[in-house]
Amino acid sequence: MLLNLFCGCRLTIRSAGGITISGSGGKIDINNTLEERLKLLETDALPSIRVILFGENENRKFHD
Repeated sequence: MLLNLFCGCRLTIRSAGGITISGSGGKIDINNTLEERLKLLETDALPSIRVILFGENENRKFHD
């Protein structure tokens, strides 16, 4: 296994921090920046926030 390490600042100036990793000639891309993590949290937490704000929906068949 061969590991090439390139250290360079590719994050935007507006980024709050984190790391981006790409490998296999660009086929694999991992974005672990704070902004990306917040996007994931937003989608995952939305159903819980909806219930807290508006209560349970009686017309809903399936719950997340």
